[in-house]
Amino acid sequence: MKKILWLVSWYPNRFDPTSANFIKRQAEAVSKYVKVHLLYVHADETGTIKKTEEENFQVGNLTEKKIYYRSNSKYFFGKILSVKQYFSLSEKSIKQYFLENGNPDYVHVQVPIRAGLLAMKMKNKFNIPYALTEHYGIYNDVAEDSWNRRSKVYRNSVKKIIAGADPLICVSRQLGQEMNELVLKKDFIMIPNVVESSVFQFNEKNSRGDKFRFIHVSNMSAYKNVEGIIEAAKNLAQSRSDFELRLVGKIPKHIFQLAEHSGLLDKQIFFTGEIPYHRVADEMNEADAFILFSKSESSSCVIQEALSCGLPVITTPVGIALETINASNGLLTELGNTRLLTVKMNELMNSYSQFNRKRISEEWNPQFSYEILGKKIAELYK
Repeated sequence: MKKILWLVSWYPNRFDPTSANFIKRQAEAVSKYVKVHLLYVHADETGTIKKTEEENFQVGNLTEKKIYYRSNSKYFFGKILSVKQYFSLSEKSIKQYFLENGNPDYVHVQVPIRAGLLAMKMKNKFNIPYALTEHYGIYNDVAEDSWNRRSKVYRNSVKKIIAGADPLICVSRQLGQEMNELVLKKDFIMIPNVVESSVFQFNEKNSRGDKFRFIHVSNMSAYKNVEGIIEAAKNLAQSRSDFELRLVGKIPKHIFQLAEHSGLLDKQIFFTGEIPYHRVADEMNEADAFILFSKSESSSCVIQEALSCGLPVITTPVGIALETINASNGLLTELGNTRLLTVKMNELMNSYSQFNRKRISEEWNPQFSYEILGKKIAELYK
């Protein structure tokens, strides 16, 4: 069985257990077919870590090593020291891996900076190729930390990492095209994120009254444009009251106040707050349709999860929506057009009988499964 060293720039950790959980799911999927040793190094800015700590986990063919170190990057010299610590700890751990396991057959980087620099060094020194999966949705003018706002050092480093990758994997075709336009022309393979398809699957919903239920799931950050969804619900409520909107995830104060000022809070608009991953599937199966009104997405796991559950989706044309949403499973709307979103919500409610939830799930659930996507990635390790 092949030995693959995963170097990840993002990963769930003790300070944020849900951070980049899509990368963890991908590692679990790939480990069904190859041995994956995963290294994640985390700079703690909170002061919780007093000295360097390690966590090691192993489940089946997946071994995780997480290293935490104290960092203070508020000041210039603190940033330099933090970067040096990152590379020193990473290289020490990689050396230990080599001693215990021999050279890996392949290296797989998740998100270029900083892990990709380590992979480049190994490629140059040991001639070990690396694959790169990019998840970062910065290759546009929408993200606050967008590509053109990044430093020249950052952009040059990422460009070199991408150029050396074999292959370059993008979690949506749109992301790959954006990278080609802004960074460099390079062939890429589109492989979407993995969905826990045994959890996100079609289930007949329980009887819960007559109201049509829309659901939205996100961290409710600015680019998710939850404000627009609330505004659209407010507009729709002026003509009909037979629906409700359920918002799942963190509740920023201004979002809650907006719902409160709409006059629909706890009448037609409801918040659940943050809930466990598996409960999100329950919420989806209790809903009738999913809404995503994002300004930008690199992919969108929630669209994949909604389709896996068989939910029709209303979404802006971002990320994986362009490759998945069609007349049989949803409606596309325009970026930022709240009035059109209202129209689409009303249209979907009126034409809901044309959507077959069981059939939607049967089509998409397998396509995002651990088995299908894990094997597809594992086959790239030549």
